[in-house]
Amino acid sequence: MLILAINTASSACSVALWRDGTVLATKDEAMPRGQDARLLPLIREILPAAKTGFAALDRIAVLRGPGSFTGLRIGLAAARGLGLALGTPVFGGDRFRLYPASLRPQRDLLAVIDSRRDALFCRHFTPAGAESIPFLAAAAQLAEYDRPGMAVCGDGAAAMIWQQAAFMPLPQPESCLAAGMAALADPGDPAWQPLPLYLRPPDVSCGPVPQAEEPAA
Repeated sequence: MLILAINTASSACSVALWRDGTVLATKDEAMPRGQDARLLPLIREILPAAKTGFAALDRIAVLRGPGSFTGLRIGLAAARGLGLALGTPVFGGDRFRLYPASLRPQRDLLAVIDSRRDALFCRHFTPAGAESIPFLAAAAQLAEYDRPGMAVCGDGAAAMIWQQAAFMPLPQPESCLAAGMAALADPGDPAWQPLPLYLRPPDVSCGPVPQAEEPAA
């Protein structure tokens, strides 16, 4: 199965081409904005590098959030447009769920994602598979998670100092991991619809935390 994966939800523009467990090509450029100008050129660059073309794609994966509002819209619009033009199914991946699926820690895991605001996007997972509702928290409010037996991950956690919790980096870029998850996804599962996952309304940095937008069943 050949999958093109797109990630513009973080402070980067990242694409990957994945086939049957192997990353054939990947491009990752750090940029807080401007993904709209670089995304399609990056896709055009990796396809020849893997000696393939658009017509050979079996699936398109795109990370649907949480992340930058503008970045999410750019990635989702590009993935949907390509999927429509090619007749290729598009799968939207939840960034939070990349972490327990990829790291498989034998301990509690706190995923912390940079929101480009004071409050960070967070979600707590347990080894038994339980998970909290996604929430927003300032860095200082996460002190209770800095304890033995806790693992932390994500680009938000990487920028913080942890005294007791263990920071766990991802083994590959998020786009590569998203492709692997999309390969196993059920096309009929509404959780994989390419719909944005927002945790706050635009231009709001504090206040009550709204429930994450999830695809309707």
